[in-house]
Amino acid sequence: MTAGRALIRRARPSDAEGIARVHITSADHSLAPLAGEWPASDPERRTAQWAASLQTAERLDMVATVADQVVGFIGGGPPR
Repeated sequence: MTAGRALIRRARPSDAEGIARVHITSADHSLAPLAGEWPASDPERRTAQWAASLQTAERLDMVATVADQVVGFIGGGPPR
């Protein structure tokens, strides 16, 4: 991917796979080294979780995209 301008916008259900990819990559690089054991990544399950989460009206999820690829995300909603 070449460097370009990031676009920040509200996440859409179609972003679920990209958000899952960033989520998994981030956790694997930042948290896994700290854990004694780290479970194998499950992109399909994580994508399904994000797809369901993005359907929740009480949440606000934003994505940063470069060249239409999700490169970052942030979100929030009511406490669980």
